Amino acid sequence: MALAALRDFVRNVLVIVVMATFLQLILPQGSMRRYAHLAVALVLVLTMLQPLLALTRASWDVGELLGQAQAQTAWAQLQAGSELFRQQNEANLLATYRRMLETQISDIVALVGDVELIDCNIAFVEDREAADFGRILRIEVVCRESLVAPVEEVQIELEPSRSLDETQIEAMTRTGRRVQQAIAKYFLLTEDQVSVIVK
Repeated sequence: MALAALRDFVRNVLVIVVMATFLQLILPQGSMRRYAHLAVALVLVLTMLQPLLALTRASWDVGELLGQAQAQTAWAQLQAGSELFRQQNEANLLATYRRMLETQISDIVALVGDVELIDCNIAFVEDREAADFGRILRIEVVCRESLVAPVEEVQIELEPSRSLDETQIEAMTRTGRRVQQAIAKYFLLTEDQVSVIVK
């Protein structure tokens, strides 16, 4: 009987210590962490006092020691902090994913050459409950021609040459098309899902 009670006591203390360590890891810095530490410390103290209370045969109840109102307030604060923490983590996850995609797109644009990335807008499924969470819906990219233009081969033509503006527009269109195809291929999207503007 005494051995079983000792085993239960040690198990309860270990569970509380593991829970406190886990909370230490997942809670953000700030006032929420202090409330969680206070709640865990109170539970740990009460768990440590249980054998003493059993020895003195006192009929104290944990609910009476803390006071029902204090226990409910602490639990409500813990729940509110947990929800806030979940929302912050979700926002951080989405921001990190967006930055990762933007870096990949920038690398693809750099590989295509002749242009550099100015801006990109990525639309993806942001609902964590959705089965296709994170799936890219659309990518819009704005690029500009590189400051260092490649040296072009000079050819003498017998036909009348086109204006420089038409040649530049055609080159920009070709470059934009190459960027569009490269991004679509990399992310396994259709070309309709990728929009590229070269300025």
